[in-house]
Amino acid sequence: MTVSAGAGMIELRTLGVVDLQSADGRPVSPILRQPKRLMLLAFLALAGAGRFRRRDTILAHFWPDLDEQRARRALRQAIRFLRRSLGEGVVVERGREELGLDATRIRCDAVVCGERLAHGDRAGALALYTGDLLPGMFVADAAPEFQQWLDGERATLRRLVAEAAMALSRESSDATGADALTWARRAVELAPDDETMLRQQLIVLQEQGNHLGALRLYDEFAARLATEYGAEPSVETRAVAQGLRARARLPAVPRGDAADPGAGQYAGGAAPPLRAARRWRRPAMLGLAVVVVVAGAVAVGPRLQPGGTEPRHPRTAIAVLPFQDLSPGGPHAYFAGGLHDELLTQLAKVGALDVMGRTSVQPYAGTTKTLRDVADELGVGSVVEGSVQVLGDRLRVNVQLLDAATGRHLWAERYDRTLDDAFAIQSDVARQIVAAVGATLSGTQRTAIAGAPTANAEAYRLYLQGLEYFHRPGHLRRNWEIAQDSYERALTLDTAFALAHAALSAVHGAMAAFRYDPSPARVARQRAEAEIALRIAPELPQAHVAMGLVHALERDPEAALREYRIALEGLPNDPELWVRIGYAHRRLGHWDEVMAAFERVAALDPRNAEALADLGANTLRQLRRYPEAIELYTRSLALAPDVLWYDLSRGWLWVLWRGRLDSLEAAVDRHSREGGLGSLRADRLLWGRKPDSLLALLRRTPDPAFDDQVRYQPTALYAAWAYQLLGDAAAARAAFDSARQVLDSVVAMLPGDRRVHGARGLALAGLGRREEAQREARWLQQSRIYREDVYARTLPAEDRAQILAGIGETDAALAEIERLLTGVSTLTAHMLRLDPRWDPIRDDPRFQALLVKHANPQPVR
Repeated sequence: MTVSAGAGMIELRTLGVVDLQSADGRPVSPILRQPKRLMLLAFLALAGAGRFRRRDTILAHFWPDLDEQRARRALRQAIRFLRRSLGEGVVVERGREELGLDATRIRCDAVVCGERLAHGDRAGALALYTGDLLPGMFVADAAPEFQQWLDGERATLRRLVAEAAMALSRESSDATGADALTWARRAVELAPDDETMLRQQLIVLQEQGNHLGALRLYDEFAARLATEYGAEPSVETRAVAQGLRARARLPAVPRGDAADPGAGQYAGGAAPPLRAARRWRRPAMLGLAVVVVVAGAVAVGPRLQPGGTEPRHPRTAIAVLPFQDLSPGGPHAYFAGGLHDELLTQLAKVGALDVMGRTSVQPYAGTTKTLRDVADELGVGSVVEGSVQVLGDRLRVNVQLLDAATGRHLWAERYDRTLDDAFAIQSDVARQIVAAVGATLSGTQRTAIAGAPTANAEAYRLYLQGLEYFHRPGHLRRNWEIAQDSYERALTLDTAFALAHAALSAVHGAMAAFRYDPSPARVARQRAEAEIALRIAPELPQAHVAMGLVHALERDPEAALREYRIALEGLPNDPELWVRIGYAHRRLGHWDEVMAAFERVAALDPRNAEALADLGANTLRQLRRYPEAIELYTRSLALAPDVLWYDLSRGWLWVLWRGRLDSLEAAVDRHSREGGLGSLRADRLLWGRKPDSLLALLRRTPDPAFDDQVRYQPTALYAAWAYQLLGDAAAARAAFDSARQVLDSVVAMLPGDRRVHGARGLALAGLGRREEAQREARWLQQSRIYREDVYARTLPAEDRAQILAGIGETDAALAEIERLLTGVSTLTAHMLRLDPRWDPIRDDPRFQALLVKHANPQPVR
């Protein structure tokens, strides 16, 4: 292949990978297949822009065993070959004895990296430095001096970029921020034996308050020095460690025991000896050659821990940690997350594995914890980590599988291919992991993992992008809209891409379920995409999941379960699927099956705070198993302290269980600056019978209604109840009528929304419009959620009972209340006592009897 003189800049990459591409991005294959000529080109390039190398130096390095005449002939042939492959004018001469390259025609990443360092652009240099110089390159018949030169160049450049990373850490504007620690870690990765780099990371960790993490890092470094070099850290480094111990109030490791500091124990709980919990240093996933697995290190079966004990967890229990994204930014920033998500899905197809869910592994992105700590927290015997880098159209993926008990490599591989190979890479990674942990693939599973979902590489990349955005935390509408757009673009490239149809169906369903767009058109699109996916690929598990979600949104849990069970055959270890199965059983009132599904989710996704709180705690709350529910809310809060509804739900549980408002009030006060708490604040004031404070709150509330997944209640409705407490009948009536007008317009837009019908019935009851209120009570009773959803029927049932109480239908109201108090619901005697909306029937002896009978809420049997 010849590159014409006017073709533009040729790219020679020498950092982390050796690659040569023409101006249009295609590999210059003839040179890539000739190691000596490729190294000659690199030798000339690394002289620097405008610099030349003497012929006699080149001859001595590359042809040391030839006489001068034959050596010069070999050099001339090599130069002709380079010019023919690259184009005339790329290799230039100065006089008769010097050779160089035209810097306007060819660009070398290592040279640019050095220039950026020289000009003070440290971040730019580090972005270019993705691995050692000319990794793995070796010229068999070159002179020893050439290899010495190459080793020296590698070491020098590596040291310079490590110093640049340390300088960036020191110069970070916020020493306690993420940048300072990121650069410090990079410096240590580049120069693991340099104590100045280590000290900088210790200092940053100390400033961020992570004293234990810093001490573990120091102790492992000290142990390694003692084991490998028979030395100990310098006085300066030991001084930093002593300061850390003083701040953390930890006992010092006795001098002389650095090789085995297990005698010392960390305050606050014994830490394992460092020989057994060696520092899990993330490998330099920057293009360096991956460590070759020593024969016999992949022995099948459990590996003993140090000391001869059995491994804590089976090797087939695997955590795939989030992949590091080493791309320089731009349009492919999603790639690491997308590949990680797909790898989890691929491994979930293997019944012999227990693969931790994405929610549980996500917090370990960039973790400084030891391998043992991560494994124990997740309950796994194997850990996968990797990095992803996209440069132009090249995709570089480094992956390694570690035995959690010993820290040894079970398998490692580096993939350096094009973006079009994304599926092939993650499919191969999945197969290799299964083999390395000693599991066996069935024929069906092998086919499922190996079968590409689309022949269009760009469509698959768009699918990965959609996947990454859809799974971003927070359930943000904008992320889901981007995911939808990505899936739709993928389908324009391949209309038969069943996996993308299934994913698009799930997005439509989420948009409807979260009420971002609950329109009939959106729901219809959800069903249409699921049907297309099933028609194209009737065996695809994700297509059956998509159809199950359709049935779930349509409130048909039995049909949803049928689809989920089919999907489970292909995705036996998908925690999200098990969550869906639990939800379906919950609607049907199959409580043993719900808890079995929850236990499976807890095993596969133990740090999934949302599953703990919803499928776990919310279910136990409805069953009145309050102590267990409170424990799960507390665990969810420990995992996700920023999610306020876990804290609020726990506070509300104390109201249901003991009639205590103080815990809920404290939770609301803790989140006083958060938005979306208007309805809870209003309820708290209503239950506390504080009408003036309630009216003041409503005057400060900008929205006309409290609108969430549980309720739609105009603020005027709360104002009416406040005026009733004040004894102002005229003001209450005006407020009830104002609420009715709002609800009349909303019910026309959302005719099937039980929230709106319940609120409208309450407004009509307050107005004394008995027949209309009774019609709303009947609508609620005939609704599908009331008739068929054992778990969620408590909501329309409570509304119905309050409507009936408000219009004087005391017998019917009391019958509904008793069903709620003895069955699955959130109604308790404490709520009946506190809530003034029950005042119309409060003096009835039967109501008072219910308060006594159910004063101590009992679990549902």
